[in-house]
Amino acid sequence: MSRNLSPNRPLTLTLAVERWPIAGSFAISRGAKTEAVVVVAGLADGTARGRGECLPYTRYGESVEGVMAALEGMRPRLAAVREVSAAENTAAIARRNNTTTLRMPSSAITA
Repeated sequence: MSRNLSPNRPLTLTLAVERWPIAGSFAISRGAKTEAVVVVAGLADGTARGRGECLPYTRYGESVEGVMAALEGMRPRLAAVREVSAAENTAAIARRNNTTTLRMPSSAITA
């Protein structure tokens, strides 16, 4: 997996629980809802940021608390993410594509 992060900036995780109103109501055989309780997660490195959300389904044993706990459990690993250099990106792509990275020896470079 290759990633391009801003140099020397920690990757931070933000989490929130939001209540999103539903226009009217959403009704199925198990009941009706007028709002969705959503877990919102964000990742940022000071320059780039990403955002995602999920709606835990109690029918499948999911809960807002469980999702929040799972995401909180990832915080230490995310904080440890470091910048991946261009050379490491190239090598990772080569490995993923099952190719080799060719390097020219410095003795072959002439001024």
